[in-house]
Amino acid sequence: MNILRVFDNIKLPIKMSIIGLLALVGLAIPTYYYTQLSISGQTSDKIELLGIEPASEVVALKKLTAEHRGMSSRLFGGDRNVAGALSSKASEITNQISKLSDLVRASASEGDIATNELLSSLQAIESEWKRVRANVESMSVSRAASFQEHSDLIDQQDGLISDMLKTYLLSYDPAAASYHIIIANYINLPRLSNALGKVRGASSGAVASGEASNVQISTIKGYLNGLSAPARDFDYNMRSAAEADVRFSSLRKKSETIESDVRKLERLVETQIFEGQFSYTAQQMFSEFSAVINQLYTLHDESIVILRDVIEERVEDASAERRTTLIIIGVLFLVSLSIGFVIVRSITSSAGALIQAFSKISHQDYSSDFNTSRKDEMGIIEKSLAELTVELKEAATIAIEASKVKQALDSSSMCFMMSNANREIVYMNESVKKLMKESEAAIKKDLPQFDADTLIGTRIDSFHHNPKHQHAVLDQLTKTHEARLDLGGKSFMLNINPIRDEKGNDLGNSVEWLDMTEIFEEEKRVKRVLEALDSSSTNIMIANAEREVIYMNRSMVDTMEEAESDLRKVLPQFRAGDIMGKSMDRFHANPNHQMGILEGLKDTLISEIKVGRRHFKLTANPIYAENGDRIGTVVEWLDRTNEVNAEIEINDMVTASLRGDFTKRIEESDKEGFLKIVSEGLNELIKTTESGLNEVSNVLLAISQGDLTKRITSDYQGTFDDLKNYTNSTTENLVNVISKIREASDTINNASSEIAQGNADLSTRTEQQASSLEETASSMEEITSTVRLNAENANQANGLASQASQVASNGGDLIQEVVVTMSSINESSQKIADIIGVIDGIAFQTNILALNAAVEAARAGEQGRGFAVVASEVRTLAQRSANAAKDIKDLISDSVSKVESGNSLVNQSGETMKEIVTAIQRVNDIMSEIAAASAEQASGIDEVSKAVTQMDEMTQQNAALVEEAAAAAESMRTQASELTGRVGTFKLNESDTPTTIKTEQTSKAAPKATVISPSADPLSQQFAELPSVMSSPSTDNEDDEWESF
Repeated sequence: MNILRVFDNIKLPIKMSIIGLLALVGLAIPTYYYTQLSISGQTSDKIELLGIEPASEVVALKKLTAEHRGMSSRLFGGDRNVAGALSSKASEITNQISKLSDLVRASASEGDIATNELLSSLQAIESEWKRVRANVESMSVSRAASFQEHSDLIDQQDGLISDMLKTYLLSYDPAAASYHIIIANYINLPRLSNALGKVRGASSGAVASGEASNVQISTIKGYLNGLSAPARDFDYNMRSAAEADVRFSSLRKKSETIESDVRKLERLVETQIFEGQFSYTAQQMFSEFSAVINQLYTLHDESIVILRDVIEERVEDASAERRTTLIIIGVLFLVSLSIGFVIVRSITSSAGALIQAFSKISHQDYSSDFNTSRKDEMGIIEKSLAELTVELKEAATIAIEASKVKQALDSSSMCFMMSNANREIVYMNESVKKLMKESEAAIKKDLPQFDADTLIGTRIDSFHHNPKHQHAVLDQLTKTHEARLDLGGKSFMLNINPIRDEKGNDLGNSVEWLDMTEIFEEEKRVKRVLEALDSSSTNIMIANAEREVIYMNRSMVDTMEEAESDLRKVLPQFRAGDIMGKSMDRFHANPNHQMGILEGLKDTLISEIKVGRRHFKLTANPIYAENGDRIGTVVEWLDRTNEVNAEIEINDMVTASLRGDFTKRIEESDKEGFLKIVSEGLNELIKTTESGLNEVSNVLLAISQGDLTKRITSDYQGTFDDLKNYTNSTTENLVNVISKIREASDTINNASSEIAQGNADLSTRTEQQASSLEETASSMEEITSTVRLNAENANQANGLASQASQVASNGGDLIQEVVVTMSSINESSQKIADIIGVIDGIAFQTNILALNAAVEAARAGEQGRGFAVVASEVRTLAQRSANAAKDIKDLISDSVSKVESGNSLVNQSGETMKEIVTAIQRVNDIMSEIAAASAEQASGIDEVSKAVTQMDEMTQQNAALVEEAAAAAESMRTQASELTGRVGTFKLNESDTPTTIKTEQTSKAAPKATVISPSADPLSQQFAELPSVMSSPSTDNEDDEWESF
């Protein structure tokens, strides 16, 4: 506050000068920071330029290391042709590391960059490289170990690239395009190249060895899988760079070509190694991969050239932009300084003129001239002051008019109160003072500090329990606001209006007070009546004198909404939510008629209407005012749709039942209360009646069709239970009767059939027996003569059999002697064979001795030559003897085998002769017995001939009696068949099958159905299909007992 007072005492020109100085400082500070920021960004770009070449050389180092890894894999795989190239490649790597170290040191001195960590990493890489190179040259490690050492070295180089990108700020490049190029060429490309190098080395090694083990195939597959991520990332960053900057778009096409070539390499590995073709040499495989890797590094070189140009251009643009910006700032400062001087001059001159004008106004001199043509703030002030001068002139006139208005308000009966802009009561006419005085005692119940005599000067908000809320309402008031105020049992209606001047400035509020206590009490009573009607379940509708609906309770609204879909079918324009304010005559087909009834209504009117499928009962009563004037109509609506539908359903069901149709039912789902109970009871009654009659009908139908197995099984009560018991008892009695009749008829039928069959068989057999006896009698005479002849022949055969038996016995003895002789021959042959074996052995020994003699003779020389000749001759004789002995032995062996066969056959002949002798002896015995038997038969046959003659006479007599019995049995069988056929039509149990009545005469006609009444009811159809018991068919052959039954 003290500072503000200090500035209040400073002249306006000095204030303006201070503002100008502050503006100059405010401009200088951001200019300084902008310059520093621009220089810093330019410095970062220059550091990036210093790091491009070292980072590219690390990429080249990775390429050389990967190539050395691939060549080493070929060498370890057996490709010795690569040794010279491998040595040259190792020298290149060593030179590359040295070159890289020099570049890092040079960049450190040029750009003041901390490169100690980079140099340390380079030293570690150099040491590791020397160890890897030594292992390869000495081949002191395996191919897999060498491959892994190279891969670890490449991973170290990856780490060096990451450190370089951070050190030279390349990984923090602010431009999107160059950032993606940096990541693609220094992160993604080396990884992709390394992944391709791994596949190249492993594949070349496998091709060099001419085969691939499962481990090698799994390793190569793992390396192929490792291609996906770096290839995808490389493609993404190259594409993003091309999209961000068109200068990189030419690189995009080449990256796509490389991606396609990588896919081809994957396919090449699959065909050559995984599928086992091995048609490529290790050099060819290595070259294929090296070509794609070289494309990558060619693309890298092109990318780095464009990247360097972009960053250099950015450095130059930054310098040019900084110079341009500083020049523009300087020019703007000079222009602003000039304009500020002119503005200050204009303000100070206008301030002087205003001071003079206010001095005149203070002396009630309104004759000053103002420059209202100006458009700035000073012009607005002068214009406002001019308007104020005019308003002050008008204020005197308005004050006079206001005095007159005050007098009118004081005389008005309207209770009027005014407050100023601070919400303080500044005026109350006599009417409001009187109202406040009369209501003072009641108001004090809620506001104990209230005093009607001291209201002037108090805040108008003091009448409310929450003055802050009321204050907020009055502040936002733009039009008439009605409010209700309840104090101490008194109710006031306040009409509050804002008071504003011609310019819309808030001057206060005017308040009209109305004592509404009695009116509000009447409204409460009416509200309670309406709430009671809304809570009532009776549907109430009230219409005014013009029959326009002015009220519907909740039940009425719910009923209309429920019936809306049905009413709209008849009244398409009907809407349940659109009834209020519309004429109630719309529900009637003849509105004019309805209008006349309601206008002449004096008492309660009850009527029923049908709209669509809905039935309503309306109870209308007139409404009269206290003065007797007709002011409207109240109508009670009762939806009788369900009741009427229930009445129709009950009537339909009863009518159908009277016609014998018990299938009708009352729908229960849409019934409630009493109607639901009645519906359920009637449905149950019809169901029970239908079930009982259907069961009785089924039983009677079964009886009429001869099926006595049907019973009524359901449980019933009362008359239906009696009907069930009587029906079942009747069926049981019928079953018993029919069972007994069936048993008797079956017994008679079976017996008569058996008798008839027996008589027929007996008659046939008797006739056959008679004829047979005649033939037997004649045959017996022939047999007698034949038997006598047989007896004589048997005696002769007996003598011959005795002679044959003696001859056979002699033959057996001779066979036995032959057997003994053959055994002796067999033994002699065996002995001869043994002797020949001895001779063969002697010849063999002689041959050996002759051979030994010849050997000794040869040793003796000329002296033993004669002896040698003798020995030779002896040897020749011994060989000839051995050959002859061998031939004799073979002949003797053949003779022995034949003798053995003959001996066996003779033995069998002996056994056979024994059996023949035995058989002839048995034949002899049998012939003796036959001869004795034939003599006895001859005497017995004479006696049989006499008996046969007597039997022939008796058989003739029996045949006549059997024919008579057969005729009687056939008649009985015919009657029994008729009885069985009749009884067989009845089915007495579930396993029983009814039979069809058949006789030897004509079949009985089936009974015709007697139709009771035409009906679609299944029960009635069953009654209609029952055969007429009283009109059973009859024939002339049936006796009286079957007709009666």
